[in-house]
Amino acid sequence: MSEVTLDQLQSVLTAEAFSVIAPIFTSIAQRLSTNEQQVANLQNTRVATQQLSESFREALSHITIPHAAPNPSVASARAPLRTELPLFKGRPEENVSAFISIAQDLLTATHISPNDWAVIVSGCFRDAALTWYLAKKQENGGNALTWESLEAELRKQFDHPARTDEIRTKLTKCSFKNNVTDFITQFQKLEMQLPPTEMTFGDRKFHFLRPLPSELAFHIANSGPKDMAAVYESARIWERHRRVTSRTTDNRRNPYTYSTPTSSSTSHFSSTAASSTNPVPMDLDVFTPHPNRSSRAPASKTNMSQVRCYNCQKNGHFAKDCPIPLSRCSISVILPPSNPVSLIIVPNLTILLLLS
Repeated sequence: MSEVTLDQLQSVLTAEAFSVIAPIFTSIAQRLSTNEQQVANLQNTRVATQQLSESFREALSHITIPHAAPNPSVASARAPLRTELPLFKGRPEENVSAFISIAQDLLTATHISPNDWAVIVSGCFRDAALTWYLAKKQENGGNALTWESLEAELRKQFDHPARTDEIRTKLTKCSFKNNVTDFITQFQKLEMQLPPTEMTFGDRKFHFLRPLPSELAFHIANSGPKDMAAVYESARIWERHRRVTSRTTDNRRNPYTYSTPTSSSTSHFSSTAASSTNPVPMDLDVFTPHPNRSSRAPASKTNMSQVRCYNCQKNGHFAKDCPIPLSRCSISVILPPSNPVSLIIVPNLTILLLLS
């Protein structure tokens, strides 16, 4: 095709112009030929690549790759202990079996090597337990104990049979001090340290109910608990009910309150009572209803014609409203027509009711 094009150009162009254009067309033809060859090679390569990829996929689909198990030694070297172990002080009320069990669970979960358990657990000892461990370590030539020997020595020293008897004795001496929550905490702390083989549920419930008030003990027994958790929950329900009832009772108190007399009336009463040996009436007008509480007084108004002032001895008003200055302590009462009442006070402050 390039040769036909060059022949056509040579026929229409001058020799000088043809000599300039001919190399350019020749170079372009060569590049086009090279590009076509490269495109063909790429297409062949792509086809070959796709065939190779499909061959690999088909081969891999028939291969099962086993999952390698983690190396315990590597895991133990890289997994730090992120949960703190409980402390053990060697006190009689502490449960050494529970301490050992929790320590084993935590150390196992964090992939700590069993060879290091004894060293890690020894860092949790305090007080009497620490003193005991140092003595055991000295007996072992200053070397740390293995976990098997440390566990055996712990149970031998702090889990002796007499400890169960001590816990049972303390359980029977638990006292109730009018606080259900505190009593449950005190009793449960001891009760949970006794295995089921050492004390039955019936005995546990009996020792729990024994110091309680009869009303609370009857409430728990009547609820029919099947385990100690149900016993504790029944006691808490009773306590919550009692608190609600006590609040309701407080809101229903008598709305009448006693008003504190003023200093002037108090001093007047004292001087009059001290100077006179005759019976002196006492003013009861200081008994007034509380402003924030509903009054229980009768809805009908007081008939003032039946009220006598014991300051001026006239009817129609109380002694506190008397226009005449108070000369002595007095009392204002409603006098029923059929059964009048006289109230006097004698020097020994004994109040007498004289029914006429």
